[in-house]
Amino acid sequence: MSKRILKKYVHVLRDVELVTFAPGDELPDWAADIVTNPDVFATILPTAPAEPTPAPPAPAETPADDLDALKADELKAIAVDLGIAPKGNKDTLKAAIRAARTTVEEPDADHSHLIEKAKELGYEDAETLTEEELEAIVEE
Repeated sequence: MSKRILKKYVHVLRDVELVTFAPGDELPDWAADIVTNPDVFATILPTAPAEPTPAPPAPAETPADDLDALKADELKAIAVDLGIAPKGNKDTLKAAIRAARTTVEEPDADHSHLIEKAKELGYEDAETLTEEELEAIVEE
């Protein structure tokens, strides 16, 4: 027999008792012969363990970020959000944004002590702050 998982409510009369099954319930074997409408089942799984399906192959090239598809105005808005001057052509903006994101994601050793001090002062998002912002917080 196979596992039958319901996607709709099903009411079955068993002897003199009305039994209700909800979406997500597994239909018991005793009700399998009674419930024949295939539209009520979400999945029908074999009870024997199936062979694992192989993982899909990794894409040949994964884009490093989403910046290449953006327009100049969108890049400038991101630059402003990161505290970068929104000047230059698209390539210049993308390079500056990537550099700022790298700095934010991977703080250098000089930066890490500022992050620790800022966290001690209650700034949980200290990793996202620039070095200048961290210095200002620590100096306060």
